[in-house]
Amino acid sequence: MRYINRHLRGTPQMQRELRRTESAHVFTDEATLQRVEQRLLQAGNFTGNIRGAERYGLLFDEVIGYRIDAEGNETPLYYGELKVKDGKYHANPRTKASR
Repeated sequence: MRYINRHLRGTPQMQRELRRTESAHVFTDEATLQRVEQRLLQAGNFTGNIRGAERYGLLFDEVIGYRIDAEGNETPLYYGELKVKDGKYHANPRTKASR
């Protein structure tokens, strides 16, 4: 649950991520998170094994989330990524595929 909450606006985990890294990638809402996750599970493209986790990504036509910086500026995000490690997974909105 901590990974999910990290990607939802206004949660304590999102606030912690923002303080720790000076940015947070959040979905527009929980329904969008669930929709993106399902679409990634169905049709995500394998992008590689990066930092010990398999990654699957997909570019969406509509905004799925925002990158929020420490000053509160928001950048719209259209790319979703599914991170799979040790049989567990979670989705996150990104600017592009992890490298």
